[in-house]
Amino acid sequence: MPSRNAFIAFTWKSIFNGDLMLNPSEYNFLNPYFSLIILLTSSVYEFASFTISIFLFVTFIKEFLKVLKIEKGLAKNSLQSYKRDLIKYHLFIQKRQRLEDIAKVKERNLRAYVRFLNAENMSANSIKRAISCIRTYHKFLLTEGKMDHNPVLSIDTPKVAKKLPNILTVEEIDKILNFIPRKAPMSMRDIAIFEMMYSCGLRVTELCNFKISNIFWDTEMIR
Repeated sequence: MPSRNAFIAFTWKSIFNGDLMLNPSEYNFLNPYFSLIILLTSSVYEFASFTISIFLFVTFIKEFLKVLKIEKGLAKNSLQSYKRDLIKYHLFIQKRQRLEDIAKVKERNLRAYVRFLNAENMSANSIKRAISCIRTYHKFLLTEGKMDHNPVLSIDTPKVAKKLPNILTVEEIDKILNFIPRKAPMSMRDIAIFEMMYSCGLRVTELCNFKISNIFWDTEMIR
């Protein structure tokens, strides 16, 4: 027979079936057959409790993602990453910590989650990103009046070893510049692009957004 945890997992999977965010009318987790079996094998109160809590959790995530999209202008891929981190977090506090109310999450629950992520052999960078996401999420819930505290504030994130970036040598840059056909119609443009990227340390996005107005001709500088 399906367990409580199996139903919780089934519910979350049904709600987030690949879409970024679903409307309330699209919450298709009340599969009649599955729900009936769970209802018969658990108390009505327990069934209603974790079903309603999932509905609320999904609503919180949806509202949080909407704020990130509108106020911070995050791209779809970034929102997807936030969504995955939050679904994993909510599944943990529901299935492993058996909490149906987000307001009851304490520091010890967060520490247990960090241990859980470590046990999954996640990298320090991934754990740090996940905790940062949850910290921002709880800050949002606190602002919205859904919680009266932020349990993540005292949780330390793993220290990530700093690595020196890999850079091209002068010889490698020369090879790139010499590869550009000098007689090609756009050769001067292409050379200028690579020279500017290399000499100014520009990112590709910065170069793509570069405008003539960014050039200070008198001082031979750019901004």
